[in-house]
Amino acid sequence: FERRVGRVPVVWHDSLCVDPSLAAHELLAHTPCYIAFCSKLLVLAGPTVVDRLWCVAELYTWRAMGGQLEHITIVPVGDTEAERAQALSA
Repeated sequence: FERRVGRVPVVWHDSLCVDPSLAAHELLAHTPCYIAFCSKLLVLAGPTVVDRLWCVAELYTWRAMGGQLEHITIVPVGDTEAERAQALSA
């Protein structure tokens, strides 16, 4: 990657990179600032991804900030094939 693009890769993992001292509503308010710098999005989608407001808000924000569908990679995760299929169907 570094040879091809000329820089080291940057990864932002939402639950690891946010300020833990912020309240939930403050974290949600800061989401557009974090998401605006993402050129691609990797979604590790479990069966409850669309049931969690935080996940839906991040996906919506990324699209609203100009994220393009062709730059999203969705990887279904789950203990069973049925759970992985459920994640993709959501």
